[in-house]
Amino acid sequence: MIGLKRIVLLALWISSYLAQAQNPLPTDPRATAATRNLYHHLQQLQHKAILFGHQDDLAYGVGWAYEPGRSDVQSATGAYPAVYGWELGHLELDSTRNLDQVPFKKIQAYMREVYQRGGSIPLAGT
Repeated sequence: MIGLKRIVLLALWISSYLAQAQNPLPTDPRATAATRNLYHHLQQLQHKAILFGHQDDLAYGVGWAYEPGRSDVQSATGAYPAVYGWELGHLELDSTRNLDQVPFKKIQAYMREVYQRGGSIPLAGT
């Protein structure tokens, strides 16, 4: 038998879910305009597409490194990833390369390329 506490919690969850579904906003009230726009865009895509991400996608892949426009995901699927991640380890040490030996200057260029293509680069702490 389901206890009253569980029923109340379930009702609260359902009501908060329905409220969120009607007016989707980021949970952080201090979210920047860029964050709110990204969130809104992702909400619009949720029933239209599956977004796929890949770490260090443009820097290197199977049997290659630093070839302009190259991507294992693009080679396999015909499309670039929607979301990109980049290793930033060693940035705090003022190194010119990250933990994977990718030059930070190249990462900056890749991030611009991704942005121009319409891809997304989630940034921690923003």
